[in-house]
Amino acid sequence: MRWFAVLVTVLATGSATPAATFKTDHVIVNYDGVTEAQAASLGRVAEAARKTAGERYGFDVPATITVNVSCKPDNKVALFTDGHDTYTLRVRTEGDLAPPAQSGVFNLYGMCHELGHVAMYRVIREHNWMTGDALEGWAHYIGSRIVDNVFAAEGEKVWWTPYDYRAEGMKRLDEQLRAADADGTTRAAGLWKELHAMLGEKGMANLFAELGKTKVDTTDPAAAVKPVVLGMSSDPKLAAWWDKASPQLLKVTPRSKFATTTTAPAGKLAGPTKELAADDGKSAGKSSMAGGGHAVVFDIPEGGGWHLTSVKIFGGRYGDAQPPAEDFHVYLCDADGKQIADVPFSYKLFLRGDAKWVTLKLKEPLAIPAGAEKIMLLAAFNPTARKGVFVHYDATPNGDSRSGLPGNVNEAFGKGDWMIRGVLQQR
Repeated sequence: MRWFAVLVTVLATGSATPAATFKTDHVIVNYDGVTEAQAASLGRVAEAARKTAGERYGFDVPATITVNVSCKPDNKVALFTDGHDTYTLRVRTEGDLAPPAQSGVFNLYGMCHELGHVAMYRVIREHNWMTGDALEGWAHYIGSRIVDNVFAAEGEKVWWTPYDYRAEGMKRLDEQLRAADADGTTRAAGLWKELHAMLGEKGMANLFAELGKTKVDTTDPAAAVKPVVLGMSSDPKLAAWWDKASPQLLKVTPRSKFATTTTAPAGKLAGPTKELAADDGKSAGKSSMAGGGHAVVFDIPEGGGWHLTSVKIFGGRYGDAQPPAEDFHVYLCDADGKQIADVPFSYKLFLRGDAKWVTLKLKEPLAIPAGAEKIMLLAAFNPTARKGVFVHYDATPNGDSRSGLPGNVNEAFGKGDWMIRGVLQQR
């Protein structure tokens, strides 16, 4: 069994007090249902992995990593991260923490794999221009290397039941790469391995830092990403690597046939306004969509010449007291969910706590393309357990509300209609 992280959003606003806590210099393990020795082994591995990731590879690592461990018979065995500094491990019995030969679960490797995600996501906060194979392949590759580094530093006894876990490191990855039927994640891990060799030990950290500062158009990510990658090294093999790797690592969001939009000159919209709404204005619940967004399809009023001037969302921010220093995105899409325009807004527009209507005014109105009978408004907040927005919905799904991201918005939201509205004005 291979650990691959799933980035999820914790919807609860609080958590139960842990039964016990184990601490190292930079790791806190909150655990319930496993032994102190097992919790200590998780903490020691996380500590050693953090050290090598920061000192050897130069990654931005958390000052403190928190590992929350739950052991219950009805748990589904899982390990995931919030992408910042917190891991969640769920097991069914203490036996799930035994070496893989007995348990079938790669917990030690998993702790190193998760640090790979954290090293990337802390710096490249908006990474939806990478494929799932790219994201998981990166964590698989660097996690495998870190396993070997942990063994070199700590040896077999770092785990509560000592064993030679080097079989979970680069030895295993290299065997997987030699297989004729290697899956997409493994192939992506091999591509990251090749790139790391060209850029040097701390080269990936430098690359991530540059990509984290780069605005990437998800409909054409290569335009922004390629010059950054090729600028990281003079190695003549880098261009050939890019040609081979980019189709596997970059995710291109389909553009709508209505891709060309125009904006109305300032002050030139003097016609009537129209508020598009599918909801009835009464909240029946709220949700935060991990790995997705909240979308509503609207009919365009007759008459033509309409422009989108603002978007209204009924919701409230959760997580840390201070809003994250990043943008969320509102997408104007066609009825099939293909992107027409991407409009970023600051997270600070949403207050933490109780929901209210928040009006997001566009700096420049967007013309609704001629010939479009419907449009979709999609809000995506890239949430984690520590930051996000609860978007509310009403009780009856009378409209066309969906979940997903541009290019993949086919999942109907059956609980009701999202409380997302668009304000149009005619020229």
